Amino acid sequence: MINSIKLNNLRNGEYSQFLTDILAITGQNGPTVLNVQPQFDALKAVSAEIELLFKVPAGNIITKELEELDARRDSAITGINALVSGFAYSTDPATRNNAALLANHLSSFGSNIAKDNFQSETATIRNLIHDWDNKPNLTSAFAALGLSTWRVELEDANNNFSQQYLTRATEMGSASPDSISNLRLDANEAFYQLRDHLNAYFTINNGADPFGKTVSAINGLLDNYNNLIARRVTNPDPVPAPVTVA
Repeated sequence: MINSIKLNNLRNGEYSQFLTDILAITGQNGPTVLNVQPQFDALKAVSAEIELLFKVPAGNIITKELEELDARRDSAITGINALVSGFAYSTDPATRNNAALLANHLSSFGSNIAKDNFQSETATIRNLIHDWDNKPNLTSAFAALGLSTWRVELEDANNNFSQQYLTRATEMGSASPDSISNLRLDANEAFYQLRDHLNAYFTINNGADPFGKTVSAINGLLDNYNNLIARRVTNPDPVPAPVTVA
């Protein structure tokens, strides 16, 4: 089942990124296959409206820093892909098997992760790292191929990019508080509908994939945002009313 999160504790920029991440995970696993296409489309529509409120001018002071961080994580994920491909030619059967396992896993996230848009790449890398850390076969394969330092670099670059992106969105957001509040209420309802349908099908199918995989990825994402909230040292942006995902 999908874990809970206090949506009212997310700042506006974080909230926008959260919706983007949820859509990326659901989209990757197939809304039609998951039987949630209408709910996915509804959340996508309101998320697009919210994202428009946080469009940042190209001349923003930290755009260059974001580009550098994006290039850094692009290099890391490209390097991991290249190393995995190289290990596929090893004369050692165990090495080849580990490389094939990781190659298949990477390919399930798309043919060129580094070319995805900013938000999608952020979510994809989070999901990759979550799987590498929580699926024993992938964890073992990663360690056997000596890719741990690459994983640390990828996670660090992605986390830094995500934080800078959220800072930029929050600082540059210029919409009126009323507009934001109303859209957040609509987005909350759309998210709840998507969540409830995913939970229902997860239960009906006894956690089988793609429902199990989707719920696991979303819970990994929620862990990241709950940790972000826990580390908060300042008050969150006000929203109309406290709303907690049950």
